[in-house]
Formats: sequence, structure tokens, C-alpha cells
Amino acid sequence: GASFEVGANSIALDHAGNDFVDGVKLSNSGKNNVVIADANTLQLDKVAVGSGSLTVTGKGGITQSSVATSAITQEAAAGDARFVTETGAIVLDNKANLITGGVSIANSGSKDVTVVNSSAVKLSQVNLGSGALTITAQGSVTQGVTGTSDALVQAAGGGKVTITATGGGIALGNKLNDFT
Repeated sequence: GASFEVGANSIALDHAGNDFVDGVKLSNSGKNNVVIADANTLQLDKVAVGSGSLTVTGKGGITQSSVATSAITQEAAAGDARFVTETGAIVLDNKANLITGGVSIANSGSKDVTVVNSSAVKLSQVNLGSGALTITAQGSVTQGVTGTSDALVQAAGGGKVTITATGGGIALGNKLNDFT
């Protein structure tokens, strides 16, 4: 797989034609943004980033390596972590994930979305196809309560939504949420 370790600098691998094979490792620090795109399914390996935003786009889906050290970690008070795919599944199921920024998700079609985090989850904009959504947090699961930028919206005929907040509450009170 590919590895990008850049210290206190941004990572901009946003060319739509990128095609990474095997797990991709990303590492930076400070308030520097990370953007990565793949024309197919993007498999993440160890992702240890600073407090900037993290944007991950995998046209065919986004997964994590099965290696125990393949967690996604952000520094405290990080920018949003955005995960975008056209028709693929988003599977971020490593129990050691530590996503501290808001979680934004976009996919379409019938593929499922799974996010597991070792702390609380603050949902930002979530636009889903008709697949299921599973969020598992070691802490509360919350979202902003005003505007479409914080709404959770499923396509017609959407799958089951399962939210587990161990040791915390669940507060999804945005009036624009649309669970189908």
C-alpha cells in the first residue's frame, strides 16, 4: 500500500483518477487538512491526522484494513471527517477509531454505512442511499439541531438505522432529519 507521512503539512491527494491498491497510510499533524480520493474502493490503513479536516472519497466504497493498527485517529477538537462514496459501502469498523471532529457521510444506492468510534460521535451532514446505517460510539451520539448542514437524510426505502451510544445519550433532534 501507499504511505503519506508529511509532518505539520497538508495532504492533498484529491485527483479523481487516483487508484490506490491495498491499504493507504496517512499521517500529519497540526491544523492541516487531509484530502484523499480514489476512483475505486479506497482501503484505509493507519490514519493518524492532526486537527484539520479529513476528507475521504472512494467512488466504489471506503473500508479499513483488518489490521488492528488500522484505526483512524484525529487530534483533539479536529475539523470534520467526511466520508463520501457514490454507490459503495462505507465500513469504518475498527474499535480503536478516534474521530474527534464532526462525522459527515454521503453515499447513494443500496450499500450500508458503518461507523465505530472509541469516543463520542457528533454527526454533521449525513446523506444516505437506501442501505442501513450503523453508528457505534463509546460516548454520546449527537448532531447539530439547525439547518440542512446537520441533518440526517435517507433515500426512500432506506434501511435500518441502528445507533449505540455506550456510556452516553443519543440526541438527534434536527427537525430536518428524514428517516425512511
